[in-house]
Amino acid sequence: MSTIKVNAFQDTSGKGFYPARAWANINGAGTVSIRGDAGVSSITDNAVGKYTVSLDNTMSNVNYAPNISTAEDSYYAIVAGLGNAGHLASFSTSSYRVQSVFSSTFYDVDYIMTAVHGE
Repeated sequence: MSTIKVNAFQDTSGKGFYPARAWANINGAGTVSIRGDAGVSSITDNAVGKYTVSLDNTMSNVNYAPNISTAEDSYYAIVAGLGNAGHLASFSTSSYRVQSVFSSTFYDVDYIMTAVHGE
């Protein structure tokens, strides 16, 4: 297998193209585990509905953009968000916190999908 290494991607008009730096499909209920990933080293179960996603490679700064979504069979209004003990997260260059909430109550969810974009 060959490896292609480049400093930047661009489309044909010269605009930048930014693929995800990391992604994961996480089982957030029961025994927390990673179903599939690239660039994620581990997931930590901090408490009910609160997780930390750790990255394989550190980001160059904390101004990256993690995206999160959830899927759950039992609760239809689960909201996924970034946070730390109920407050907006302070990202580190190597990890970020994820929370899942339904009606002001934290819940473990079956599926957490996350991807990170940035430098």
